[in-house]
Amino acid sequence: MKFLLILLSLAGLVWAAVLPSFGTGETGSKQDLFAVGITKFELKNSTGSYVTVYENNSGSYLNTVGSGTTSLAGTLAGIMPPDGNYTGFRMTYTSFKRQVTLVIGGTTYYTVTQEINQSDSIAMSTDSNEYGVVTTAIAANEQTWESEFGHTLTVSQGNDVHIVWVMKRNGLIQYETDGNDNFTWIGESEIVRSFLPEVPSKLVTLELTADVGTYANTVSILLNANGEYLGSHCFRPDNKMINCSNSVSGVITDLGNGINSFNLVFQDGSQTGDYNITGNYNCTNAAFGNLSIDTSLTIQGTPDTSGEANCTAISY
Repeated sequence: MKFLLILLSLAGLVWAAVLPSFGTGETGSKQDLFAVGITKFELKNSTGSYVTVYENNSGSYLNTVGSGTTSLAGTLAGIMPPDGNYTGFRMTYTSFKRQVTLVIGGTTYYTVTQEINQSDSIAMSTDSNEYGVVTTAIAANEQTWESEFGHTLTVSQGNDVHIVWVMKRNGLIQYETDGNDNFTWIGESEIVRSFLPEVPSKLVTLELTADVGTYANTVSILLNANGEYLGSHCFRPDNKMINCSNSVSGVITDLGNGINSFNLVFQDGSQTGDYNITGNYNCTNAAFGNLSIDTSLTIQGTPDTSGEANCTAISY
């Protein structure tokens, strides 16, 4: 089985004022590296068992962009699992590396070389000579991302199939603080992040909003040429309504007259639960309705039941 990468490209620190809990870097902010310490990538077969496709015991990191030998796509390319039907995947990771330049108030700050835990703050410097890579260890030693494919992936001899790694970033550098000018997160926003059982042809985005403030999220749904569900992602901006992240599962149903219902489940960004988002969308009217979010986790405000849906063809 061939794996195909599709990249949709759409020293102290002293502050004069207290930083907000969430913020976005100004022009000049950038992320030069984001690599993940993936220890295992598995496919889920028709019996519910997992088959290991990739295992890393050397402590190496895989870049989330590009297709070279040190990238996620390049490492998985050409690997052939046993013949069979596969319904989903599981990825296990223990840490990640990042190198980020952040501009705030016209001043440029740089990550410095350091090894930290998730609960630690991130040291920054105004000296570009100190620009280095931050290595962050997962608090629970490892985390997993388990998700169901939009349809079954059948692997057999002589039948090349593709698992497609899709990522779309918006170029904005987000940061979080603990309210006392200590950075707890810095990184580039990812609008879409997903493994798919085939190359997508259509992107549907749902702009979720709340009844108070400016709380919002963007849900992205990837479809094939027949309009069938392949995968999805839930983006959490600075002003997030819910702390949603990776896709767990999804179902799209054609109701006729251009209306499609959706039933999507996403991980919480802190992996403390899930969000089940349901409703329907109409690409002709560029709108969605009947939105509902079922979760035991926090929601900022009450979700608006209708909003804007954008449907665009993906060209390569």
